[in-house]
Amino acid sequence: MRAPDEKSDKIIVIGSFMGIALSLFFTAMWIAATVVHGSWNFGLDTLSELGGDVPSRCIFNVAAIVSGLLGIPFALALASHLVPRKLGILGGYVLAIASIGLIAVGLFPIDTGRAHTIASIFFFCMAGIAALLLLHPLAMRAGFVSAPFIATMILIVVSIAFLALTSVPLAEAITVSGLLLWILIMSVWMLHNRKNDGQRNSVSKREEDKPYAKEED
Repeated sequence: MRAPDEKSDKIIVIGSFMGIALSLFFTAMWIAATVVHGSWNFGLDTLSELGGDVPSRCIFNVAAIVSGLLGIPFALALASHLVPRKLGILGGYVLAIASIGLIAVGLFPIDTGRAHTIASIFFFCMAGIAALLLLHPLAMRAGFVSAPFIATMILIVVSIAFLALTSVPLAEAITVSGLLLWILIMSVWMLHNRKNDGQRNSVSKREEDKPYAKEED
């Protein structure tokens, strides 16, 4: 297993905490926006309607912009954690690009028309592609029976199923909820897995040093 250098380790730690912050921040802001809006309904209205010409406009749009900014270091941390697997690195970079799309969603609210539609479609498409790219690297890194792989698989299957069988507003709400939970799971996994890697690397180093110690004796 690859021993992370100091730079990549910092990227993973910072990105993981950014991911946790993203998940909790957007969830809190989403709830706050629905309360301020007053008549928004889960599964009946799109999330973007929280950022239109309504009282919750600033709350939702700020949530999208800030979450997109937090998503970039999270995605880069995931890419770094999956080195040297090329699909893992690519998946992380595509996820970072998706985060830029989320920033655009906040910069171009629903009442801007086509710009918002393009930004929204771009975000969800890039996030979906990233999830598909990450499946195999996560299976190889964490195992098929692991929280990262299972969470990613469930996110993909559930999102596609709801999009195919239900309304767009409900599919969007379920997908975003699943994505927030997925980011939280991945962030905690990276932090936990990083500690395990560090312990294994320390043990390996001690084992490598033993023969030299015997030779000196």
